[in-house]
Amino acid sequence: MKQFNKPKVLKGFTIVELLIVVVVIGILAAITIVSFGGISSQANVATIKSDLDSNNRKLQLYYTQYGSYPTALDGSNCPSAPVVDSNYCLKLSPGNTVSTYTGSTSTFTLRVAKGTVIYKITDSTGPISVDVPAAPTITAITTDYTQLSVAFTAGSDGGAPITNYEYSTNGGTSWTTRSPASTASPLVITGLSYNVSYPVRIRAINENGSGTQSNQIAATTPAIPSIVASGL
Repeated sequence: MKQFNKPKVLKGFTIVELLIVVVVIGILAAITIVSFGGISSQANVATIKSDLDSNNRKLQLYYTQYGSYPTALDGSNCPSAPVVDSNYCLKLSPGNTVSTYTGSTSTFTLRVAKGTVIYKITDSTGPISVDVPAAPTITAITTDYTQLSVAFTAGSDGGAPITNYEYSTNGGTSWTTRSPASTASPLVITGLSYNVSYPVRIRAINENGSGTQSNQIAATTPAIPSIVASGL
């Protein structure tokens, strides 16, 4: 009697196996994206540094010829003072821009940016990364009637000196600039209401803008004194 082989039964993936495949694909995709982002960031930094180095040489040649660095640049990034000379126009790679330039007879500072990446060079230093300040840390808050005294420690200045601080009494929804400007601790917040809890955050400012906000600490102002409440 002729025997027939049973057809093979093809097994599909189980749900668990499919989930494992999806997770593995997701991990590989995330690694690829992170790697590409890192390579792209490194390329941006490399072009900025190259532009700073090449333009530094131009500024040094200008100084050699005229005995002064350019004290101003026109809209095309060409020296407009003390001597106008288009031979020393600053040239930049595609996507790079002059963030700021300040010059005097004996010094200059040039900042070049691409997106949020900023580096600077001076007459005496090489390319240095410049960023907004890192987050300060609120260490304690002392309460008083209608005011709070916020003690803090500063974070990194981001490569440019911290010039002032901002504070928020609503958890970072809105910000008020410290006035008069000061970088000293504590930061005193006035004009508050009696017996109100304020979620306080602060952040530092440098020439590149407002930095990362601090940790949040809630502090409650004292209740209105009974003598004031009674009108006596």
